[in-house]
Amino acid sequence: MIDSLDGQGTSAAATRDRALDGLRVIAAFAVFLYHGVTVLGPVQFSHRHWNVFGMLGPIGVSIFFALSGYLLSMPFLSSRTKGVDGRRFVVRRLARILPAYWAALVAFLYVWDRVDVHGVGQVVTYFGLLQNYRFGMFTGGLDVAWTLVMEISFYAFLPVWFAIARVVDRRWPLLGWYRIHVVAASGLVLWGPLFRFWDLYHRPRGTIPSTGAWFDLSTITLWLPGHIQHFAVGMLCAALVHGGWRDRASATTRNRWRWCSVIASIGGVACLVAVDIPPQVLDGTRLQGLQFATAMTVATSGVGYLVFVDRTEAVVRVLRLRPIAWIGQVSFGIYLWHRLIQMELADAFFSRSPTRSAGPMVVAWVLAVLLSVLAGAASFYLIERPAIRLGRRIR
Repeated sequence: MIDSLDGQGTSAAATRDRALDGLRVIAAFAVFLYHGVTVLGPVQFSHRHWNVFGMLGPIGVSIFFALSGYLLSMPFLSSRTKGVDGRRFVVRRLARILPAYWAALVAFLYVWDRVDVHGVGQVVTYFGLLQNYRFGMFTGGLDVAWTLVMEISFYAFLPVWFAIARVVDRRWPLLGWYRIHVVAASGLVLWGPLFRFWDLYHRPRGTIPSTGAWFDLSTITLWLPGHIQHFAVGMLCAALVHGGWRDRASATTRNRWRWCSVIASIGGVACLVAVDIPPQVLDGTRLQGLQFATAMTVATSGVGYLVFVDRTEAVVRVLRLRPIAWIGQVSFGIYLWHRLIQMELADAFFSRSPTRSAGPMVVAWVLAVLLSVLAGAASFYLIERPAIRLGRRIR
């Protein structure tokens, strides 16, 4: 979902890593399947096996966040002394996201009339990507946009994080630039399950606020602290790669870490399936919520190490295939538009009958994939790429 970056957070096609584009495809289509099984079917199957399908969306989102953490940390790690211009970084990242998001949101709200937005306050909330901070509104507008709120929060967080790291590095140079980031990012990864434990068992709980209330603690898991551990997986991997850990470690050590990561990836996913979170996720027990958060962090860490640091040959070779990498390049548009396309196809194929036979269902799924990729390509070439070029001109 996020492009390769140069030192100021802009697209760098010359150094683009096609394997990371391939990883975006996996993340995007995990979210696509997560939404599709309930919109296009088979609905009955998905309800009986929600513990399988229900994990795809969170896994896809976590991979997207880890990718952002990895790619966006790289220019900051390279700028140890002078740092990255924070204002230009944020402006260019906003130019990367907002125009494409606004185009999709306008279509969702005013062309296909899929949701209602009332008053200036709600318009500002959804177009300003503020819905995560208002109670009961995070899935309004474009429902996948809550993740973009997280992205923008991370854009604001990262320059501050690295500014603090430079102060620590100047004051205690013997600690080492990369060691500082490895230790600090590791702490943020561990923060995730601990924060979720606090939220589930110790967060103060009062009366249910009115819809639209700002900054109520019941929405805190939708703020950056609730997902920073997934970004931190990418930040940690970036520090390891930039610090040359892969080149310095022995073959035996790399092999051990590779197998640990494979076990973490498979074990984390297996635990996510075993937790059996219900379709209404918030109806799960506290223990289920804690298990889910921990297993998600473990699985994301394993996948992140294999792709970002270890560069496992068999995995990277598949991810670097040009057709897969191209789909990854346009995946942000797929992410934005797939829900609308799925809902329109569901209305077209199934609105007259609740029964969903195999033939129409297969046709609807094929069309959903093709139209989503087409919409993603149109978004990239007509909106995103011109906006990226415009963002580079901002001084």
